[in-house]
Amino acid sequence: MREKSQIQLFAVCFLCSLVLFAADLSAKKRDVYPSMSRVEIQEVIDIASNHDTIIFHSGIYDFTDAPLLERTANTGALTINEKTLRIIGEPGNLIVGPDSENPLTWEAMGANAFSFVDLDFNNDINFEGLCIQNFMRGLSAGYTIGQPADPDIVLPGCRNITVQNCDFKDIHRDAVSCCDVQGNISIKRSSFSTIGRYAIILNWGDILDASFQPFNSFSHITENTIIDSSNGMFVSAGSNVHIRKNIIDAYVYGIKFVSSIKGRNIISNSISNCLIGIELSGIWWNDYEWPTENMNVSNNQLSNIKYFGIMIDGGICHDNVIKNNEINMSSPGYAGVYSEGDNNQFIDNVVTGSGYFSFWLSSGDYSSSGGLLVYAHDELIQGNVVKDFLAIASHYYLEEWTHDNKIIGSWEENICYTDLGYRNEIIGVYPCGSSTTSFQSSENLQSLKFNQSAIARGTRERIVK
Repeated sequence: MREKSQIQLFAVCFLCSLVLFAADLSAKKRDVYPSMSRVEIQEVIDIASNHDTIIFHSGIYDFTDAPLLERTANTGALTINEKTLRIIGEPGNLIVGPDSENPLTWEAMGANAFSFVDLDFNNDINFEGLCIQNFMRGLSAGYTIGQPADPDIVLPGCRNITVQNCDFKDIHRDAVSCCDVQGNISIKRSSFSTIGRYAIILNWGDILDASFQPFNSFSHITENTIIDSSNGMFVSAGSNVHIRKNIIDAYVYGIKFVSSIKGRNIISNSISNCLIGIELSGIWWNDYEWPTENMNVSNNQLSNIKYFGIMIDGGICHDNVIKNNEINMSSPGYAGVYSEGDNNQFIDNVVTGSGYFSFWLSSGDYSSSGGLLVYAHDELIQGNVVKDFLAIASHYYLEEWTHDNKIIGSWEENICYTDLGYRNEIIGVYPCGSSTTSFQSSENLQSLKFNQSAIARGTRERIVK
């Protein structure tokens, strides 16, 4: 019986190979050149068959005639509609678009360099070696219904997307925007500079049933370089997203991950000069619960982070492992690690630099979005090194009503904690003196808490197309 099953499996694989081989044999290479108009290049895309390759030869492609459309438009300077294509840029290609209007607002008007629409989500798109400059978006996948009640409802728009060895410059909104992709996403070895909002957005959950990324799909964001940009990456409702070995130098966020319900990794990234290095957020939104759980955040290097190195917020963020990260803080340095979650583990991290706290266990009020008033509880903080962090207040700070947390430090570090909660267990750390405790209740801390809350509210804004 087992032998028969193996034979059947072999037969299926063999037939699939024949189908793919036949598709490759029928595929054509189609050339486009800078001397061609944007309309002529669109015609080449329109007549192309599935599995064809379109080659952008060296030179400057002037697409400044592309019409400025609303940010929810489903077309671009070039639109790929219901096709499986490979789009390749030869060395020296550069595709230049028109200036945008109000690109960071709801009223944004501009052009996407490429838009990909596949409502049956049975097609794949592969972008390689393209250089894209001065568009509202570089690559956009996702189909907006445009209903008057909610113009941002997005339908599943494609199957598999690959972006590799591409270069994005001066993009006014988002460089690569993938909404509700139903298959696999691979973004690797690409460079991003001067991006207005996010270099990379992977967004699920805007569709009508508020679903997450399909569990049988994978997304890999690896070995990309993002510099001189507002933010690095945003992922919403991802299930199998792996972010590895990226270099990010951004102003606000390095990596922002909102809601995730299956194992995934943020590993071995280098993040510098941000306000917030890595944020994990589980939230309530419109009566839905969007938890973030089972994340592995490890071996990342964060340097010159100004507000929070690693931030756990949103109230329903639990069972994540934060391990072996190096976090360097600079002024004002609110906290190397901040959490208002539960049952997370913070193990063997190193926090250096200066600021208020190396670790801050906090609270959050989410009643306005259908949630609860939450306090960090059942957190494990163990084996972390914070002795080289110059704390303005205390190294470990546990707010009022935080409870049942466990901190295991080392007496040799000679550091202190302030515990205003209850049933917290703290080993190997000295209690702070009265001067530190009085600082915690001062107007300075209240102002700090207000600033933190304002930042957190900003992280929970809905990211729209």
